[in-house]
Amino acid sequence: MAAHVRRADARRNYNLLVRAAREVISESGSDVSLDEIARRAGVGSGTLYRHFPTRYALLVAAYSGAAEEYAAVGHRLLSARQDGGALREWLLFLITRIAECRGLAAAALGTAGESAALSCTFHEDLQEAADVLLTDAWEHKTARSDLTAAELLTLANAIAGACETDPQDAERFLDLAYSGLAPR
Repeated sequence: MAAHVRRADARRNYNLLVRAAREVISESGSDVSLDEIARRAGVGSGTLYRHFPTRYALLVAAYSGAAEEYAAVGHRLLSARQDGGALREWLLFLITRIAECRGLAAAALGTAGESAALSCTFHEDLQEAADVLLTDAWEHKTARSDLTAAELLTLANAIAGACETDPQDAERFLDLAYSGLAPR
């Protein structure tokens, strides 16, 4: 019975840490003190490090579920729109959400060391959604046929990073970029 209690307690602590990480990172950026995340979760720093030995392990846990959500939104938009406009609508949603999670754009774009794990985890679901949405945009001639999903996601992350201090700028930057995405 004691082992079951520890498992439930460990699961509770894990969830508290992930929730606290999302909140604190959204408020202060991804370079926030891990001790602050532990404090906000109401656990000790030892508990944090038992679950997440590195900052990037915590970032992966905090945002991998978000990528699934973002991809699901893309699929819903594609089902609702039959005019090739789902891609732009999804990009605006994606950029705004990533920009609101201060530090996520920079962490997701990382390619060296442990940041690659976040990039891979975060991008797997997004890559699939971007592929489907981009194919729809090509069919409706609302996006350039030489544009790749990887380029699209890199552009979205770059815009999100530029909008972290003011996510309301996302639509303006997307409009500027989107004119370059239009077919020639």
